[in-house]
Amino acid sequence: MSIRKTTDHGRTRYLVDIGKAENGRRIRKFFPTRDGAEASHRAHREGVRRMGVDWARQSGCLTVHEKAEILSLIARAGKLGFSLRDLVDMAERNGRAGPSASLDAVLRAFLAEKETRGLRPRTLRKLRTTLERFAASAVRERPIRAIVTADVHEFLHCNGWAAATRKSYLGDLRTFFTFAVKRKFLAESPADGLKNPILGNRPPGIVTVPQVRALLNACQREMPSLLAWLTLCLFAGLRPEEARRLVWEDVTADHIEITARKAKTRRRRLIDLTPQLRAWLAAARKAGAERPPVGWQKKWAALRRAAGLLVDWPQNAMRHTFASSHLAKHRNPQDTALLMGNPPQMLFAHHRELVRADDGDTFFGLLPDAAAVAEDIERERHRWASVTERRRVASAALWAGRRKTAAPLPAKDCQSLATL
Repeated sequence: MSIRKTTDHGRTRYLVDIGKAENGRRIRKFFPTRDGAEASHRAHREGVRRMGVDWARQSGCLTVHEKAEILSLIARAGKLGFSLRDLVDMAERNGRAGPSASLDAVLRAFLAEKETRGLRPRTLRKLRTTLERFAASAVRERPIRAIVTADVHEFLHCNGWAAATRKSYLGDLRTFFTFAVKRKFLAESPADGLKNPILGNRPPGIVTVPQVRALLNACQREMPSLLAWLTLCLFAGLRPEEARRLVWEDVTADHIEITARKAKTRRRRLIDLTPQLRAWLAAARKAGAERPPVGWQKKWAALRRAAGLLVDWPQNAMRHTFASSHLAKHRNPQDTALLMGNPPQMLFAHHRELVRADDGDTFFGLLPDAAAVAEDIERERHRWASVTERRRVASAALWAGRRKTAAPLPAKDCQSLATL
């Protein structure tokens, strides 16, 4: 540390050069007079002297090795971009976060809490799948405090998933880590520092009127037991899971009731019965359609195969087709959103101009052919009667074969039976 006379912008100044700081930058102070520079120089030397005295006075509490370790820790923290105070602050925050627990233990507590809250099995399966995959990548036995934002980022971006999949997984992980913070397992969520992936502006997948007609014809011809479910999805805009939960008692003379327990959003809504819905539901009743349908996933795949629509079927295509056709026909986003249980902004942003007005009229003009329905019902009845008869014949033949191959009873057993 030194004092020297210098010129700054044409004015005489006295420079006090203190030396280099921890970041490598040189510390310099300028004063207009030499007395001011010398006063600052003396104050700095006195501060350094006092600090050295205070450090020396710790000899009774700290050994030479402990002092050397402190200096080493300061150097290591500096390489990581932290000060020793920063590390102590983080340790205090983690200390207030509650007892240490493994990722697997917190995961099980989270799933148990969600199950007791009454989440639907499908939602629980989705959460469990996401968290099991994350636990497998992050090693489930690690303390949950050791999970950092980099672990979540690596899980989302190192598996080749699409943007929509990564967004869904990130939402599940945010829910999980929020639970961990509320339960004091964590001080802060490592998922909060990540932003949602940007999804492509791709319109929702819909099906054309000829494809809908082929699907309805195949359902009447091959799978009449699924006709009521298909009608509710196509012409009432219900989600597949919502339509699957409804029973015939939910269909009244005037409307269809989706109770809060059966709706995805847990909010009750009513759908008025249009002439088209009345006609198709009446045809479904005559066809013996099941409410709720049994084994609907296998039947749905077989139905699309029969209609030639098994490959590249868009996700939620029936609901999207209803929304786009209804919006094209009526030009009223509020009414369409009310039927579907979605905000009007979402509906207008995704379904506007996907279907022309004349195609919307054609879609809502599709009606069942009563004669064809009766013929299909009779054909279905004969088909199942034939299947039942073939099963009965095969069963009788099987039992007859078993009786022929059965070993004869011993003589003493035959004598005992003859005396009965």
